[in-house]
Amino acid sequence: DGDVAALGGEVGRLLGYEFRDGSLAIRAVTHVSSSEESYERLEFLGDAILDCLLMSHFFRSYPDLDPERLCDLRQAAVCNESFARLTVRLGLHKRLRHRSPLVEAQIAAYLDYLASTGLGDRLHPSDTLHEGPKVLGDVFEAATAAVFLDVGGRLDAAWAIMGPLLQDFLDDHVSLEVVTKSPIRQFHEDMQKMGFTPQDIVYGHDEVFDTSSVLPAYECRIVLCGEPVASERANSPQLAKRLACKGALAWVANHAERVEELLQRSRAASTSEPRAAALAGTEDDGGEDGGNGATEAGGQADAKAERRIAT
Repeated sequence: DGDVAALGGEVGRLLGYEFRDGSLAIRAVTHVSSSEESYERLEFLGDAILDCLLMSHFFRSYPDLDPERLCDLRQAAVCNESFARLTVRLGLHKRLRHRSPLVEAQIAAYLDYLASTGLGDRLHPSDTLHEGPKVLGDVFEAATAAVFLDVGGRLDAAWAIMGPLLQDFLDDHVSLEVVTKSPIRQFHEDMQKMGFTPQDIVYGHDEVFDTSSVLPAYECRIVLCGEPVASERANSPQLAKRLACKGALAWVANHAERVEELLQRSRAASTSEPRAAALAGTEDDGGEDGGNGATEAGGQADAKAERRIAT
């Protein structure tokens, strides 16, 4: 019991906050594999709180910024990779309570990857080739919720504590100078401008099993009008999709004649319905995919859903 109580104090120290209710701090770093009450409910709440806090921060910080650029900032900040980096930066991962060999292996592999880059947690999240395990993003979300509840459910008070912890990360990785559009959104917007419809793009998703490793891997394939244009593997479905979209953008840039042939194929196959109706699903709804309406085969299409794939 004494060790558990000390853990609550240590979590608070890492956050620069003294909890009135230490059980909240302990729960925030307790994985479902532990026999104790886990952070799952806190993580669910923290996800919504961080979305609200960060969007409010961007809205106030950039009063003249258009919604599309605000969306770019949100996507860069409110994602599993960014929250996983913050967990590592703060050292919260060292206080995680769990009994899962897979979680242990996933965290170790991620830390090894960050070390191998020579930049550590300073590597820009959009440049990552190995995404942080969901458990690390969950811990930061849960810690945010724990603080929010401990201060009486006041968003301003929660931001006063979490804001300073986020500020260095936001300065490094989520400023107008460094944030770029998601490759998924970029790919679909470029295809739409060329004249392709969402139905012309098909994604294939598969979990790849490697007997030499306990860690899962995922593959994403992109087919444009029946033509395979990109295929990438990564340690998460969403990272595989982002990398595949980067590959698809490069393929399109290097195969102008073939792209024109595919566009003619698309036009020939078009139905008699107005093209505007076919493109209705491409309007940006704030998600990384931008509500692209493309066909998904064998996996979850929505960025939020993929971020919540169970560890």
